[in-house]
Amino acid sequence: MSLSDSPEGASGQADSTTGELAHEQGQGGEPPHGQWLVGRAVQEIVGQESLQAEVRQQVDLYGHHLVGTGRYRQFFFKGQQRLRLEMKLQVGPVVSSLTQVADGRHLWIRQDMPDGTTLSRIDLRRVAEEVWQQSPGPSAQASMWMALGGLPKLLQGLEANFKFSPPQAAQWQEKAVWVTEGTWKPSLVKHHWGSQKSLPEYIPGRVQLVLGRDSAIPLFPYRIQFWRSGQEETAASVKVKPMVTLEFHNVTRPTFFTLGMFDYKRGDQIVTDRTDTFLKSLRNPPWSFGDKSTP
Repeated sequence: MSLSDSPEGASGQADSTTGELAHEQGQGGEPPHGQWLVGRAVQEIVGQESLQAEVRQQVDLYGHHLVGTGRYRQFFFKGQQRLRLEMKLQVGPVVSSLTQVADGRHLWIRQDMPDGTTLSRIDLRRVAEEVWQQSPGPSAQASMWMALGGLPKLLQGLEANFKFSPPQAAQWQEKAVWVTEGTWKPSLVKHHWGSQKSLPEYIPGRVQLVLGRDSAIPLFPYRIQFWRSGQEETAASVKVKPMVTLEFHNVTRPTFFTLGMFDYKRGDQIVTDRTDTFLKSLRNPPWSFGDKSTP
């Protein structure tokens, strides 16, 4: 299995967001169960006091190709979680930037576009209350994972909603990894859409996780890919791109993080509250990456 696309990065230069994924043959011993492995990955990442990683993202939807590069930071201190995501995004010739900061009270979302800057926020306490009452669908985790608790919650949502296959040992970016694929749990497919064939085009049918096998940061999710089809394409003549690819590189555990680094200073910027809109999306059937009418 390989992914050899090298799209243009947000800087305008070729910036590969994929790498060769070579499966290893003849590995001794039984691999762990896929579902257990993903659940364990959640525990491992929650147990990290601080994490920092370079992020690369690709989105291919509705004929549009988006590329993003940036940095993700995660900090747990005395039971408090702080998150920060900074991205440069490019769709065709248009370059923009996105900053999301979860300070424990709000998720601040700043978007810098060629035609202006917007600042909005989501009330994380209200989100936590809603999630406590009703687990959101994986679509919410996929599109707004920062509002739900960052990378740990993204993985947790996948583990809760997808049934994962036995993992395969592989090499990726010179790292020893486990590769496992998940498809929707049948009970959720029946509840939301009736059958697999009825999934809307903006709902992924399959997710692939690349989890580290090293001991540095055990089971870290170096790559998460969402695919439209629930079945892997096998025809050599068919080149199918994933809907969304999210990769993490140069992952470290900094010791210099402080809570103040995760504060957002709004200054005199006008703020739009998006809490009600976000909560409404959680109450709807899962959407993944939004339909064509989604802003």
